[in-house]
Amino acid sequence: MFRKKFLYVFVVFTLVFGIVPFNNVADAADGTYDWSIRLGGSLVFGGGGSPDYGDTASAVAYAPNGDIVIVGRVKENADLDGDGDATGATNDNREVPSGSLGATDIYISVFDSGRNFRWSRRLGGSTSSDYPTDVAVDANGHIVVVGDIFGDADLDGDTDATGATGESAVGYGGLDSFVSVFDADGLFQWSKRLGSTGDDYFHSVAIGANQDIIIGGQIGSYGHLVAYSSDGLTTRFTKTIQSHIYSVATDASGNVAAAGGVNSGAIDLDGDGNTTGTGETSGPGANDATVSVFDSTGAIKWVKRLGGTSTDDAYGVTFDSSGNLTMTGLVTRDGDLNMDNDTSDDGEAEIVFSGSYDIFLSSFDTAGTYRWSKRIFSSYWDGDHVNDIATDASDNVVVVGEMYGIADLNGDGTRDDVNINGESLTAVSDHYDPYVSVFDSSGTYQWSIRLGNSSRDYTYGVAINSSTGAFMLAGSVTGAADLDGDGDTSGATGESATNYGAYDAFVTSFTMAYNSAPTLSLTSATPATDGTGEVSIVSTVDDADDNELSITYYYSPDTCSESLPSTTSTISAVSSANGVAVTSTGSYQVTTVTTTPGANIVTSTWDTQSQSALASANGTYCVYAYAYDGTVTSTVATTTVTLDNVAPLAPSIDSFTMTSTTMQADWSAVTDTHSVNYTVNSNADVTVSTTSATSLEYTGLT
Repeated sequence: MFRKKFLYVFVVFTLVFGIVPFNNVADAADGTYDWSIRLGGSLVFGGGGSPDYGDTASAVAYAPNGDIVIVGRVKENADLDGDGDATGATNDNREVPSGSLGATDIYISVFDSGRNFRWSRRLGGSTSSDYPTDVAVDANGHIVVVGDIFGDADLDGDTDATGATGESAVGYGGLDSFVSVFDADGLFQWSKRLGSTGDDYFHSVAIGANQDIIIGGQIGSYGHLVAYSSDGLTTRFTKTIQSHIYSVATDASGNVAAAGGVNSGAIDLDGDGNTTGTGETSGPGANDATVSVFDSTGAIKWVKRLGGTSTDDAYGVTFDSSGNLTMTGLVTRDGDLNMDNDTSDDGEAEIVFSGSYDIFLSSFDTAGTYRWSKRIFSSYWDGDHVNDIATDASDNVVVVGEMYGIADLNGDGTRDDVNINGESLTAVSDHYDPYVSVFDSSGTYQWSIRLGNSSRDYTYGVAINSSTGAFMLAGSVTGAADLDGDGDTSGATGESATNYGAYDAFVTSFTMAYNSAPTLSLTSATPATDGTGEVSIVSTVDDADDNELSITYYYSPDTCSESLPSTTSTISAVSSANGVAVTSTGSYQVTTVTTTPGANIVTSTWDTQSQSALASANGTYCVYAYAYDGTVTSTVATTTVTLDNVAPLAPSIDSFTMTSTTMQADWSAVTDTHSVNYTVNSNADVTVSTTSATSLEYTGLT
């Protein structure tokens, strides 16, 4: 006698393969300390807490041959060659002021790539303080210094104020703007003085198309943008706009950006004499951050006016290799950072515990279309400052300034993250400290660091070495200070304040290391045919840097989306023949990774029935996977798999006949989402037949 023992479901699945963009990080960056320099005098000035009473490094630049160019302010005798004393008085070392020099002077110090001193110059007058604000070096090694001077002043470095153009103050008044140009060996080339009868300022300089010199600042009540030929003989264009210009930048196509701030109301931001253009008729608040972009001839391309209902300004602007622009500044409370008339985008909303001013970054493409924005901050009132921004050869954006107390340096909205370098205070930092934050071209955080000591320290400038990936940070510190970011003041050159005074100039270099993102592709996700609910996932991972990789899996019902599911848990049980399982996170480590393409094939088993949400699941599910090398993730790969964790109903026997040698059985078909096979067993659990039909004739009876 024969009877139906059980019915077994044979699972049929469909497979769809695709790659979904996720966290498309290019090269991730990290920073390693290289070296530091400390310059300045030994005088201790009154005034408490301001570098106006001491020495500064106001700006830095790299020359094409690798020379390091530092400009700043010093008072009286000062160390300008980094040897710890201030006794040099030769033509190439103006450590002791003479002639027309006096009060607080502008200095230029040049070192070779090995930090060996080459030469220095000292500029300015003897009656008041003079201010350098920026420096740039052209392709021929010519050094361009801009800033502000008061009265008769030495602009050519010969210790008198009688020879070079612009040295006389006749016809001017208050502070005047100046530009002085020297060749790579310190030989004076030319100079100019611009100004009104009031105070005037040059804030920023950049090298543009055909080695033109682009300068931005303020003459009288209005912003002044001017482009000179490299020899100073020709003015390419000038623009008068009704905003303060704090920063200028140029791109590879010769486009010029001028960033700053304007008051409320109708403002001319393109220099055409009217206020009818985009962003000109009105702005979001009492004072708005602005950027105006011109082509190499001075023709306007586009304008942005950003901010909230209070006071906002832009203090830095930079272009990347594709012509994308990133600007930075201060924003108060909620702020529109992309000119779409709302404050709902990334970084636009004020964080509850942030201080009065927060630092913003906003990025736009070549047409002025919004790309991304970030907000970084501390929680101290007036505790956040940003002073410069630059872009490296891999289009990472480097922003520098000062932060007070614990801070958010990666733009995630939280402070004091122990996993983010520089957000927490160190044993020597608990005041205004210099910081560096690095973001990649898409705005993803890469790296940060905090320097300084328990007093108020400052950062004014940053420069990128496009050949080596190194960047220099320039500013002022008082007393023993951490210049390498290791949390103490005992190791790096220049950390000791011995032989120095109140505020001293410092320059610190870090080298950016680049880490290529890993890659991951999903070859297949195949469900088992034994009713266990296990799915075999085969993926291929590669990493050009041979880093150990962690692979993480997610799932969601139905079709695959453009990003990881936010409400669905990770796959809870993963095992692998090629790594150590970490089932609590749904990821596991691939400890041996080779650079041979396609060599790192990983097979994982997903136990779907171990998850309560899937124990009785039928239907199509999307599997997501990505690899992480400890710094940056791959794109997410996806594939779909059809699960059948629900047993079909038992069929009913419609008829059953048997003779001495033959058996005939007929049964009703079972309705199921997948193909069903029927297995007929003998009473000894011996399989007689497996069929997809709904009847069976057996002729082997004895």
